[in-house]
Amino acid sequence: MKEGRPHVGFVSTRLAGTDGVSLEAEKWCQTLRGLAYECFFFAGECEAPPERSLVVPEAHFTHPEIEYLTAALFSGPYRPSETSRQVEKLKNHLKQALQDFVLRFDLDLLVAENALSLPVNIPLGLALTELIAEIVLAMRLEVAAEDIMYTIHAHPTLTEALHEAALSADNRSIHGINR
Repeated sequence: MKEGRPHVGFVSTRLAGTDGVSLEAEKWCQTLRGLAYECFFFAGECEAPPERSLVVPEAHFTHPEIEYLTAALFSGPYRPSETSRQVEKLKNHLKQALQDFVLRFDLDLLVAENALSLPVNIPLGLALTELIAEIVLAMRLEVAAEDIMYTIHAHPTLTEALHEAALSADNRSIHGINR
């Protein structure tokens, strides 16, 4: 950790109002401030001052693109390839924003508030999952997270390749030829 007060970043779809997640995040922050931590916030809607937060509208579960994708992802057993492309595009956008958040506020700890446990913003959950994996890898290799963030990343991801293989086995490939 850096010299001085450690920095903690909270990530959620919304950190505003009196919903349970916002109230819990505030309680965590009060406790951490008492332990000499500084708190920062990433969300689609946030009441924290701009100098302590990064607001990315697509992180909110009521953003029109997110609402459309959520409906498309849970409307039936199959999803069109265009839906997968939209998820990937938004995931990449949110991941870049999360990387900016980590670097801008020089975070030592990242707290995901429901963003990984509730399927209200699938691209945000995917972005967080990839970012966490990259940061853990960077720590294990003893390199800066920034070094990992700016390296080449394989596409399709392992989970995408596994999904495509399962669909192909049932003759429902999204990106391949069905026979």
